[in-house]
Amino acid sequence: SSPGAAEETAQSMVDEGADVLYHGAGAGGVGVFRAAQENGVLAFGADSRQSETVPDFANVILGSMIKGVETSASRAVQRVVEDDFRGGNVFELGAGEGGFELVWSDTAGSDVPQAVKDAVIDTKEEIAAGIVAVPLDTPEDEDAPGRRVHEVDGEDCALCGDPAVTTAYFARTY
Repeated sequence: SSPGAAEETAQSMVDEGADVLYHGAGAGGVGVFRAAQENGVLAFGADSRQSETVPDFANVILGSMIKGVETSASRAVQRVVEDDFRGGNVFELGAGEGGFELVWSDTAGSDVPQAVKDAVIDTKEEIAAGIVAVPLDTPEDEDAPGRRVHEVDGEDCALCGDPAVTTAYFARTY
């Protein structure tokens, strides 16, 4: 997780038109936040409340996606207690099993309208219920630093009714 590589990737996404960045680069996320701050865009953190752990960037961090580590550890311990633990096995935690949670920042996240926050909760519930499918595959060019993976053009925003252009990017940095 290199902050320099993450910043370079984030900059390429901003150059392509991204308004909001999301990373999964651990400590490398600092590079994403630096690019967001320098370009006047916003970002989401990962793994911890990054608006608190890297407060110099709190003004651009909308929130952080927190993995359900407590849930997975608790399930593993429960399996040991029940004599049902088998090392090397993988079990997945999705939206309905406590696999992740979006924690809004007290700084930039406080500017997010409640209607948007409610839509996020509704979408997570729809993912958990299987109504919204999350693709598990990746685009063809896995080596591209910032790839457009989804674009909705010309549809009306579900929240405000305005025509919207939303582009989501996927970035992988090492």
